[in-house]
Amino acid sequence: MDDRIGAFRLVRQLGRGAMGVVYLGYEDSLNRDVAVKVLSPDLSSDPKFVDRFKREAQSAATLKHPHIVQIYSFSQGEDRFCFAMEYVKGYTLRDLMADSGPLPWADALRITLQISQALEHAHALGVVHRDIKPRNILVEEGTERIVVTDFGLSRVLAGSRLTKDGELFGTPEYMSPEQIEGKELDGRADLYSLGVVLFELLTARLPFEAETPVALLRMHLDKKPSAPHELNTQVPREVGELCLTLLSKRPEDRFESASELCGALEALLLSEAETDLHLPKALRSKAKRSKTLRTRLLAGAISAALLLVGIGVGIHLARDDSPLEPEELEGGYLHFDRAFQAAQDLRNEGDYLAALEKFWAISALAEKEKEQVQAKRAAGECVVMVITTSDLPILQILRKSEILSAAEMVPILRKTKNGEIHEALAQALDILMQKGVLTEEEVEQLKVAGPGLPPKGRRERTRLEHIPRENQD
Repeated sequence: MDDRIGAFRLVRQLGRGAMGVVYLGYEDSLNRDVAVKVLSPDLSSDPKFVDRFKREAQSAATLKHPHIVQIYSFSQGEDRFCFAMEYVKGYTLRDLMADSGPLPWADALRITLQISQALEHAHALGVVHRDIKPRNILVEEGTERIVVTDFGLSRVLAGSRLTKDGELFGTPEYMSPEQIEGKELDGRADLYSLGVVLFELLTARLPFEAETPVALLRMHLDKKPSAPHELNTQVPREVGELCLTLLSKRPEDRFESASELCGALEALLLSEAETDLHLPKALRSKAKRSKTLRTRLLAGAISAALLLVGIGVGIHLARDDSPLEPEELEGGYLHFDRAFQAAQDLRNEGDYLAALEKFWAISALAEKEKEQVQAKRAAGECVVMVITTSDLPILQILRKSEILSAAEMVPILRKTKNGEIHEALAQALDILMQKGVLTEEEVEQLKVAGPGLPPKGRRERTRLEHIPRENQD
């Protein structure tokens, strides 16, 4: 084709959407390929659609992120409106899914993580996409970078409503219940749509299918989806539960934000090399009593997040054996005195790592607040003893402890990866103090010690300070 609009020469059509046609364009002045979205001619005379088209350019232009298509410029002629954006050479996620069938679960999570990171950025700026689906997700050829496009249905949360009451915009297969009901939307609506996409990636089918759009929308409102890990037995239960969390009917039962979802996804991906993602028995018992599926999932990701360092020193994080013995659990409930004494015996024998694991499991299962506090403080003393008597650096030890949850551990691991070791240490210790595990004095002492070990003389003195008085012979 031989056509121009503004500074761009239109080369060929790439696709067509609800509001316009996308062309591969060429910008002569900068010698680069661009994607040019042109508002459909039959809509150019409609002020409402023109307004929505402008809003798309404005909202998308505020989003600068590697997983979001970058908007370059907006142009308006006598009878045509367009904006130029980054050209991503590749294919849509729909094309990938049509050719591949169910993806390996880790690949599905990597794709979902990149989309989540894009949504995290957009939601932080008050932009809800409102039409997350495979056709609006691009896969860059060669790099496999995932890029979210087409913010044509997005709405800046602080802006005015551009649609009439009762008017639905979106794709029925991917619409959240609150979007179907015409309620005010926040970022959790996008998380629901992303849950549908993840379900497809894991199972090669939609969670809901019906003969008519009305019946399909009703299923989103009322029907419980099948579990992905039951439809595809290669999918770990924790991964399936993450997907089901995203597909919760009520927004408050999903992840609270895209940021929280990113943490859970990163936690599960850290455990990719492990074949068993199950919690130790004691923590699984605690998880079963959690009130929401989201809480259960985050509990289930604890062990996965802490598998980054694979040095076995006596703590079993992802295997099925529990730090508590059968006689310490009666009918699934904790026998506090018996378990606490066994943990004390381990501590007195100098097996601080095993004692730490047992004390923390006790604190998670104890029913009385007094017992929880007592077990946490005992665990804190063991943290100090492990750190001050071990040959492992502090942060490496904390990675092996189940005291920090997946959501808490992921940003700490990010800091260590970026070389911010001291900042990571301070963040981890502050969290332990907030949880009541460490005292302020202990935190300051360990911060002074730094990411490595304290000098031997200081190490021995610290050891004596924290051994129970009756054992300081």
